[in-house]
Amino acid sequence: MNTQTADKTWETEAGARKMADLLRGRKGMPVRQAIELGKRVEYFRGDKLASFLLASGAAKKLFPELTSKDEVRSVGHALVQHGYIHRSEREAKNRKQLTPCANHDFLPDGYYTWMYDGPKTLRNILTALLIIGFLVIVCFPIWPQWAKLAAWYLSVTFLIFIAIFVAIRLLLFFVLWMVGYEYWFLPNIFDDDLSVADSFRPLYSLRATDTSERIYRLVAIVAFAVFCVWVKNQPTDFDEYMELTKQFTDDIYSGKLLSDISQKDQDNIDKVKVPDLNDLLKDDENDEYNDNNNDDDDDDSKFSKILDEADDDELDRDFLYWMKDVTKSDLRKRNPLDRRHLTDEEIDSIHLANISRDRSAAARASDHHLHGDRVLPALLPDSFVNFDPHLVVGTVFFLASKVEESQLSLATVASVLHHYTTTGVDEDEAMYTFQDKDILECEFYVVEALQFDLILHHPFPSLL
Repeated sequence: MNTQTADKTWETEAGARKMADLLRGRKGMPVRQAIELGKRVEYFRGDKLASFLLASGAAKKLFPELTSKDEVRSVGHALVQHGYIHRSEREAKNRKQLTPCANHDFLPDGYYTWMYDGPKTLRNILTALLIIGFLVIVCFPIWPQWAKLAAWYLSVTFLIFIAIFVAIRLLLFFVLWMVGYEYWFLPNIFDDDLSVADSFRPLYSLRATDTSERIYRLVAIVAFAVFCVWVKNQPTDFDEYMELTKQFTDDIYSGKLLSDISQKDQDNIDKVKVPDLNDLLKDDENDEYNDNNNDDDDDDSKFSKILDEADDDELDRDFLYWMKDVTKSDLRKRNPLDRRHLTDEEIDSIHLANISRDRSAAARASDHHLHGDRVLPALLPDSFVNFDPHLVVGTVFFLASKVEESQLSLATVASVLHHYTTTGVDEDEAMYTFQDKDILECEFYVVEALQFDLILHHPFPSLL
């Protein structure tokens, strides 16, 4: 059985793979970009392959027998045969548009598109490092304390280094510019359009300045001389500035400039915080406070549910209660919301008690030119649910004084009601604990209940 062996190393599968890795490596052959079948691809011209391989030291080291253009042409045939490249044709109207060619012969004037992206080991390693780095940064809150402290110190050190580097770089430029030269150390270090390696090349740049800048250099020299004289004659101020700079640096490293931590935390920035007994007791108190607030929220939700379930006709009928005087028969027809929780006798008792209290308050207010019959209609029918009757009475007092154009002030209304409801009881058990702002806020609810009609249809007939 006869077998045919390849004459050249790059014609084998392993040799072709090695050649493709060389051409697609970091120091591989230059390529161009174009669009083929809707995808962005990289391609090269056939004669460029010969120019690169014959001048490449790496190619001579890996393939020492590669010495002529005919052998380079066999390299192209091997790459086509093993599926690393294919021949393409470039459109005449759009040179960035390629189409696959049926003829796959390798010719110096042909265009060949890469189907191989090169070795992926480094790419996979960088991708894994990127994912790991992202996860590490996201998990910063659960870092150990020493790692957080190290990150803080490294960040501060890096910022200080950048500041010093920029200052020295500008100082060198300024000094040499005054004598007629433009000098930049690492001139491309802040160029975002360059790669990382190119940002550090060249190490420096030096050229003579233009003659038209002489006047500016002269002004700069005078200003610099004045500054030096000031520093010499004001050593105390300059020393204070340097001392403040040193103190600022120490504060940065010690964490004193962190505004979101207390002084105790700043002193213990490098220590792990362990809760003590006081912290645990405080947490228990907070939990108990939150439980009480939840209970209050439950009560509010119950009242909201009652209001939501109430019939609109019932609510409208309750608002009409403001438009007429109170009689005992009317009381039995009102308060539909309260009757879901109270009996008729309890509601009557509460109303009669409020009426009695309102009469007494009105009598006490007579010294301020307000009459008792103007206070009686002040009770909202659903006040048991939504409003404290004492707040409603105070609000109506104040509204009546406005309509009557009396000199009764809001502070007087609050004082009268507070004195009446706190007589004979401790200050902590006082029934009226509202302030002036509460009466002003409740005034809007009362006016809304009156349907904003205070002049023609006032709820207090005696005032008209």
